[in-house]
Amino acid sequence: MLTRYSPPPPQRRRSLLSKRIRVISIVFLLSLTFSAIFTPNPVRKAIATVVTAVAPPVEVAQLIFPLAIAPSEVRVTSEYGPRSSVKTSVGQTSSFHKGIDFACATGEPLIAVEGGTAVYLNDPDGWGNAIIIKAHGGDEFLYAHTTERIAGNGKLIAAGEAIATCGTSGNSTGPHLHFEFWPKSGDPINPRPYLEDRGLPKKS
Repeated sequence: MLTRYSPPPPQRRRSLLSKRIRVISIVFLLSLTFSAIFTPNPVRKAIATVVTAVAPPVEVAQLIFPLAIAPSEVRVTSEYGPRSSVKTSVGQTSSFHKGIDFACATGEPLIAVEGGTAVYLNDPDGWGNAIIIKAHGGDEFLYAHTTERIAGNGKLIAAGEAIATCGTSGNSTGPHLHFEFWPKSGDPINPRPYLEDRGLPKKS
């Protein structure tokens, strides 16, 4: 005897339809996910190509030397460290040199190695007309024995800007730049490695 087919009631039909829709939705979402993972996005790829073609190359910041002449042409007259004391018009030079001295002509521009704040220091029996650059990063740089200070006291200055001129003020034997490097610790250290990174030839 044949059994007559009877369709499921409306409530059950709606339930079965909802389950099928959920299954189809899950399958569709999974396919989109796998496509996003394994297939490159053509729009994103096109944008990246355009940006790469248009964006200019990143420029490396220029390393500034404290004198307005090529580092390869400077003449070091006194290195950092112990040395013989010399008599000057105002006294004796120190027996331990805390910086590096460079020969330079009176009036020759002295250049800020880093940007920061210019601070005047008046020391007639020592550094003479000195100027300190308090760099933004916390390091400090001393330029001593200058003739004229160009950067205003307490003014912000940029790296590469002329801040003073070479001279022989204070306890000095002749026109030169006395340059000191004071890192964040506050105690002066040998500035030669710092200056060699800026082109100063290594000691032979």
